[in-house]
Amino acid sequence: KRKDVSGLFGGYVLCPEYSTLCGATGAHGPRRGQEFLFPGVMRHGRCVCPPGSLGADCSVSDTKENRQNYPFGLRYPQQEFLLKVGVPLSQSPGLVAWPVRPSLLDGPNLMSFRVSPELPYGLELLDGVLSGEPLASSPRQAYVIEAFSWTGSTTAVIFITVACEGAGCAATPPPTTSGASTASPTPTTGAGSGTAVTVSNRPGLLLLALNVPFRELQQEPGLEVFAQEVKAVFQMVFYVDLTNVGISAADDGRAVIEAAVPLQRQPQLEEELRLQIADRASS
Repeated sequence: KRKDVSGLFGGYVLCPEYSTLCGATGAHGPRRGQEFLFPGVMRHGRCVCPPGSLGADCSVSDTKENRQNYPFGLRYPQQEFLLKVGVPLSQSPGLVAWPVRPSLLDGPNLMSFRVSPELPYGLELLDGVLSGEPLASSPRQAYVIEAFSWTGSTTAVIFITVACEGAGCAATPPPTTSGASTASPTPTTGAGSGTAVTVSNRPGLLLLALNVPFRELQQEPGLEVFAQEVKAVFQMVFYVDLTNVGISAADDGRAVIEAAVPLQRQPQLEEELRLQIADRASS
């Protein structure tokens, strides 16, 4: 029997038949452990799973073992993007982290990504990372990003609005091309490690809070360039080659560097960083 449910989790539940629980006459029940279904709810083109289920279609039971084998908990640093034509995503005023890359609460290591519908002209999704420069205006639209592996998939939704100012703004993309890519910046070597004030870490990740505002770095030298400078400093000073460097905005507006480092180097690297911060001559 179907019963509508409202509140925190909207939708409906499908309860077992009375005869299944208590028998035809009611004399053989109640039988405990009978399953009932709480289907997911479609919102903005994706299935929002209820408690106890996971997966893009909410068909997988939410167990510890399944969380390790199935993609689970796809997230992006932010859900709403208000962009302007001609302004690269990395320079957008409302950005809170760079690069705009996904994270998973659990699941397989090897993942692929796809997005529906097609992103606004000039933006791209490469290995789950959102980047590019919007080149035509676009109204607010929900975009469903799916992370999938051979076992299954999980989804997240982001909202993108591309505004255009001025009489010459394009409302539609030029017909000759189908997308735009963002070239990698040329690496530089001038990062200033003396701006770091605190160091903390968790397995596989070092966090460095800086005295520099995130918005300031966003404008000069730019987040892409600064990320390359951080990589250069880690390689030259600490002899660590970083594959992933992230820059995000803390609650107080300061920039925070996220750097994935080898686990075996973490204790030594943390101590080296503390010495660098304490030694003013190193800045």
